[in-house]
Amino acid sequence: MQKKALLALLMAAVMLLSGCSLIVTDVEKDNARIVLDVNGETMNKGSIAYVVDYTIEQNNYYNNLYYQMLGQSAGYSTDPATVLNTVLDQYTEVIVQNQKAQELGLDILTEEETAQVQVNAETEYESLLASIQSAYLTTSENTGDALREEVIEYAAANGYASMEDMVESLTEEKIREKLKADAVKDVAVTEEELAAELEVKASADLTAYTQTPSDFGYDVNNGTTAYYAPAGYRYVKQVLIKHDDAESQLISEKSTALSTAKAGLTAAQNALDNAEEGADTVQLQADLDAAQAVVDHAQKDYDDTRKAAYDKLLIRANKVYEQAMAGEDFDALIEAYNEDPGMQNEPGKTHGYAVCADFIYFEDAFVNAAMALENVGDVSAPTEGSYGYYIVRYEAEIPEGAASLEDVREPLTAELLAAKQEAHYADVLAQWISEADVKSYPEKMGY
Repeated sequence: MQKKALLALLMAAVMLLSGCSLIVTDVEKDNARIVLDVNGETMNKGSIAYVVDYTIEQNNYYNNLYYQMLGQSAGYSTDPATVLNTVLDQYTEVIVQNQKAQELGLDILTEEETAQVQVNAETEYESLLASIQSAYLTTSENTGDALREEVIEYAAANGYASMEDMVESLTEEKIREKLKADAVKDVAVTEEELAAELEVKASADLTAYTQTPSDFGYDVNNGTTAYYAPAGYRYVKQVLIKHDDAESQLISEKSTALSTAKAGLTAAQNALDNAEEGADTVQLQADLDAAQAVVDHAQKDYDDTRKAAYDKLLIRANKVYEQAMAGEDFDALIEAYNEDPGMQNEPGKTHGYAVCADFIYFEDAFVNAAMALENVGDVSAPTEGSYGYYIVRYEAEIPEGAASLEDVREPLTAELLAAKQEAHYADVLAQWISEADVKSYPEKMGY
């Protein structure tokens, strides 16, 4: 009887183990089922599922992040069926492009292209390792090569791309770039298209800058092409004679002390004004008087410190002003004395700053000095501002109206050409896909 029971138990165990093996085998077979076939190049269910799951995870992350920042969803889909359709479309495009590149002989990189891919891959990989270290291994006791090895092992264990993965991915990306460049090489922009686009952009800028005139200056000063100039603008250049860091820090400290003293005076005044019946108003008044004394001392301390700092700067500022008035080249004075980075970099270096009356992006001291100049070439006397002294020169008037085509030809052509190339390539890619033998079986995913 005991033998029969033992035999039954062994048989049950065999069947159980057999069943587990069957389940594993079935999962493996299920994941191996073809979900996408593009001209005989296939992707299986397991691969597609991994990408879909990863995409949903990322979409959830960005939706939550966006909600935390702005209180609303970013709108990224987390529906598996919707994400699946997107993934299938994306992989179809990639496979078709890779196949077309091979067909046209564009899948072989030059030595220079290969070297650049390697450099880019190394840069991206090192950036990835740095991110992993700062996010997950800040408490590691390793240093140097040992820490680097730990980071690499962590990356491999957690499914991050390896250096080889990045080289492969960037190589394919470069091949697709070459394919696109070949497909759009004959796309061009006509004079008629440029003229029509300029008219559209000038009209849009007229509306925008009429509503907020200061935005024209902001755009121009930051290197953004403006297609219409509102009235009242001019270009100016400046030499800024600036406080050094120690002086700026000292003035800031005195200003903070003054603000603190004024806050104490306000509190003492409120205490006296809101004193309840029976309160010691004599003491409250004494507190108020003491607080006022602190403010008076802090104010004098701030004024004296600030005056001493500006008096020291004024000697240098007057020297620059005198040289400018003597006819010395203003650009040479900027090169020799200026401490404003905006005058050392484009577009400010060539044209200067675009400003108008009531310009909101620069402080009033600078704007008022710039707009007080009557004629092109006039130079302002040193003007006290937050950073030091401004010596401003009126460079040129900016005429009101639409930009000329020649003035904006380069950026306008680049923008319009890029748009035409994108549209053309989208049409070409759609044609390649329509000609390909594409079979997809989304129902196998079970979403």
